[in-house]
Amino acid sequence: MDARLKAIMTMTAILIMCGAFVMMSEEACAEEGASSTLDSNATTYASEPNIDGRVDYGTYSSKYDATSSTLTITVTANNGYYLPDTVSNTSGKWNPNSSRTSGTLVFTGVSPEQTVSFRITCDRPEFSVNVDHGTYSTSYSASSDTYTITIRASSGYVVPESVTVSSYTSSWDPNGSRSSGTLVIYNVEYDDSGRVNVDCIKVVPVTVSVTTGKTTTSVSLGNAIPGETFYGNLPKKTGYDYPSSISIKAGNSTVSSSRYSYNSSSGSFSIQSSAFSSSTSSITVTANYEAERYSVSAEIQRGDVSYSGSPAYEQSFTIQIVPDDGYAYPDSVRVTNGTASTGWTYDPDTGIVTISSVKGAIKITGTCDAGTFSIIYHDGNETLNLSPSWYTYNIRCILPEDVEKPSFIFVKWVDSEGNEVTEVPLGTFGEFHVYAKFVDDLSDVNVGLFKTLCYVGAVLSAVCIVALAYVSRK
Repeated sequence: MDARLKAIMTMTAILIMCGAFVMMSEEACAEEGASSTLDSNATTYASEPNIDGRVDYGTYSSKYDATSSTLTITVTANNGYYLPDTVSNTSGKWNPNSSRTSGTLVFTGVSPEQTVSFRITCDRPEFSVNVDHGTYSTSYSASSDTYTITIRASSGYVVPESVTVSSYTSSWDPNGSRSSGTLVIYNVEYDDSGRVNVDCIKVVPVTVSVTTGKTTTSVSLGNAIPGETFYGNLPKKTGYDYPSSISIKAGNSTVSSSRYSYNSSSGSFSIQSSAFSSSTSSITVTANYEAERYSVSAEIQRGDVSYSGSPAYEQSFTIQIVPDDGYAYPDSVRVTNGTASTGWTYDPDTGIVTISSVKGAIKITGTCDAGTFSIIYHDGNETLNLSPSWYTYNIRCILPEDVEKPSFIFVKWVDSEGNEVTEVPLGTFGEFHVYAKFVDDLSDVNVGLFKTLCYVGAVLSAVCIVALAYVSRK
């Protein structure tokens, strides 16, 4: 085949295929309702309605179903804005979602040549909020039709006890410290507006000066609100009772007792609103706590204890052990001081227990042993160094018999009343004094007797001689 004829036939086939493709594309577009693209020589027609629409503070998109002749407009509100409940001056059916952030406007029976018009204005509630000495933030829930204002007081201020909004139902919920609060306005439409005024209140700081023993500290009790009664509680202090009374100053002025009340059992008190104002710089409560007093118990075998007053918390305290008659101080004792077993000393020479810092009820346990006492031996104005030199209470102790004294013979011991004793009587305690009784040595007595007899004999002999001489004369 001629090459030229072959080329012509190929070009003809390509043109036929392109024409068929164009015809199929136009039919497909017409069937699906898509926007057509016609060349300048084709007949002009519209495949979907003309839209004359406007969304203030929002956007929209459209979709046309030629089969059902339905035009759907999807509207989305800008962030922070909300769609209206209804849309007027349009034949479409308006259906916003529950949060009114988006919705659909549906037109039915719409031909492709028809023009559809609508205008939707998105809006939001605008409440003018004025907070004196504080800040605020707002939020709006279209689903519940509530407008929420959170108010925070500046430092040194509190939110008021109540807040209302004219012409609206509202609720006010301040927190416990009144540092912030939540105002909820109900049944608010997307285009509602109003005014909210909140005046935060300057507070008066309340402190308590607490004295416990030798220590004084300052404790904050919160803030008093002018125009309102202040209720406070003194802090609990371990080992101390609430004071029997308190004193209060508002600034530099002493508050009269008629303007406050105080419960010494619980430490609670209240100050009337008339006692201070917003110009009061501070309120000071003075409380001198009283140390708790505790009991003293003792289990001293053959003894007891002696002390003055009652032990007070964190104070030093002294207890004297008193043995029964004839007994001595214990060598050791056991002491409990509240729940502690330390913090004390004991002197067995004096029987004194010293507690450096009382922590609670005190208990002393110990045993007094039998006492030992001196025996004092007397010989006239002198004392004799004899053994035994001491005795133990209620233990038999025999006195010595081998007592020597030059030229004398020991006879016996006698007590201070002259009664003869050979041992320390049972039941005796304390120093025991005994006195020695002596006689001259017996050998000296015999010599003297002999001399006397000789003297008497010589005298008798002389008398006899004289008598005989006289008789002889006769």
